[in-house]
Amino acid sequence: MLVEETQKFQVDSEKEATKIIDDFKAKQHTENYILSKAGYTRKPIKAKGEVIGEIFTITITKKFD
Repeated sequence: MLVEETQKFQVDSEKEATKIIDDFKAKQHTENYILSKAGYTRKPIKAKGEVIGEIFTITITKKFD
């Protein structure tokens, strides 16, 4: 029986990262899980020492009864 699941996603913007987290929060009651951890980290993309962009990694942890 599955007790806990961690998922990671990569997106291009902070707005998209917060939207995905909000979607998981909204669906937790209908899909029967508890969102035990949700967050994102920002990582700059560099080329030749210069920042040319950024990537956001979202981590979602769900717990099941």
